[in-house]
Amino acid sequence: MSLRHRFLVYLVVLHVIFAASAAYGLRHQPIWFIAIEVFFVLSLAVGLRLVRSFFGPLESIRSGRTFLREGDLTTRFPLTGQEDMDQLVAVYNQMVDSLREQRIQNEEQEHLLQKVMAESPGGVITLEVDGRVASVNPAAANLLTVAPNDLIGR
Repeated sequence: MSLRHRFLVYLVVLHVIFAASAAYGLRHQPIWFIAIEVFFVLSLAVGLRLVRSFFGPLESIRSGRTFLREGDLTTRFPLTGQEDMDQLVAVYNQMVDSLREQRIQNEEQEHLLQKVMAESPGGVITLEVDGRVASVNPAAANLLTVAPNDLIGR
């Protein structure tokens, strides 16, 4: 059972117990009974509103987790008006912006490296950590007289 459901069950059980005790104890004074029942209904409504305002932003956090897991760094969240949640949203938005900028920078560097390797007159072969050929530029392929795709992965 989720925290939200446990909190709602607690809220409902608490108010049912209070309502039952009020009905039992104030059976002989209907005016007080009505006043207490109105108080319980208002209290339950306020409690439900608090649950909604507390757990609503958690849905944003869950969706943010999903966006990050999928690699979506373009989604930003709007401020909610709740100070604590707004601080969390600001940190999330800042983190996503930073990750997006780093991704763009890495892609630009990768693109530049590929252009430099392709145009280099010297033969360049890059290896993976395990010693397998990761890439071969055209000059290296000419020197070895093989197609670059024949070397990759060997």
